[in-house]
Amino acid sequence: MADPNKRDIRARQHETGETYMQARRRLTDADTARHTVGTIGYLFSSSLPCTPTHTPPPGEETASEDVLAALVANSAVRLRREATGEVYPGYAHAFVLPTDPTPGADNAPTGWYSADVLVLVGARRPWAAPEEPDRVETDA
Repeated sequence: MADPNKRDIRARQHETGETYMQARRRLTDADTARHTVGTIGYLFSSSLPCTPTHTPPPGEETASEDVLAALVANSAVRLRREATGEVYPGYAHAFVLPTDPTPGADNAPTGWYSADVLVLVGARRPWAAPEEPDRVETDA
């Protein structure tokens, strides 16, 4: 089946350098013009178990910190807005900040230590809409 907007799509390709499918998507989705890719950041704390057989030198990450960062980053591949049920693609980068892996440091439970994680979440959203950054943070 031939695309009825093929001439317009080809013209947009020539103007913008987009692929055929990118140009087609931009022309057929009126909301896309209002959507941009943006990023928000937030910080959260978690507790991680201390490993009794390995205490890394100061400044080195433990395996627990690597796993925590990977789990947080992978959790933002598909974001869901609870209020509307909308599911949209996203991405995240998670960084575990240098911490003191001493058991019980920073009021952590016995055998655990506190870890702070900086999370940067990105998605194509209508960022100019009121409260959209807060909503994306909640979705994440």
